[in-house]
Amino acid sequence: MSKPIVIAIFNNKGGTGKTTITFNLAAGLANRGYSVLMADLDPQANLTLAVGIPAQHRHVGQLLTGDATWEEVVEVSQKKDSQFSVLPSSLDLIRSEAILSTDAEFFALRNLLEEEYEKDPNKFYDFVLIDCPPSLGIMTRNALCAAHYYIVPLQGENFAFHGLAQIIKQAGRIKKDFNQSLELAGILKNRFGERTKYGAEIQKALEESKLPVFNTSIRQSISLMESAADHKSIFEYDSTSNGAKDFEQLIDELLPRVTAK
Repeated sequence: MSKPIVIAIFNNKGGTGKTTITFNLAAGLANRGYSVLMADLDPQANLTLAVGIPAQHRHVGQLLTGDATWEEVVEVSQKKDSQFSVLPSSLDLIRSEAILSTDAEFFALRNLLEEEYEKDPNKFYDFVLIDCPPSLGIMTRNALCAAHYYIVPLQGENFAFHGLAQIIKQAGRIKKDFNQSLELAGILKNRFGERTKYGAEIQKALEESKLPVFNTSIRQSISLMESAADHKSIFEYDSTSNGAKDFEQLIDELLPRVTAK
């Protein structure tokens, strides 16, 4: 591949599994030989902590506002079977959001990635995965303006499909006004429960919507919860688990969608 493929994991509702999906997609891609950068744009810093990076002074917000350099911020996380880089977050990211408060600043992340790529295209990343906060604030707008694709995790809960319509609408506005390259890679059912009343109703609504939906679902998994608590990807924690199998299938399905252009 040439330029990196940038994918945002986006849902403006909390608790949908964005961080778990970002982390394990990155690990799975790295296991297949791709170089991967993760950007944690959520002030809660759950992805940063899940990877095992302690809270620190330098974070991605300072990079976006020009208060820190790439070399000062980027961290390399060496796991058992894979290596990937991380632009970590911090609670102080909220201060950076206040600085990045105009439409012009929607492009801070995109410009940063392009600048770093141009320095040495051969050493930059194949994939950039962005863990978005649960809102359509300045950080999520930066993510969607930088991304080529976005993935929406969806659970089979009451009002989830109504929320999905708002998400698609918001992303559509970003595409129209700021980033014509932005495409929906797919809706990802996560801990979905299709046999429940709401799960069945949402499944039917998804089929009628004609939106792209991954055939792969991420099943409820104790191993996924335990791996995150242990600062490990599901592949490092238990490569034979249902969680690992689900993410392998997801990557098999994702790669043709995002490398077709």
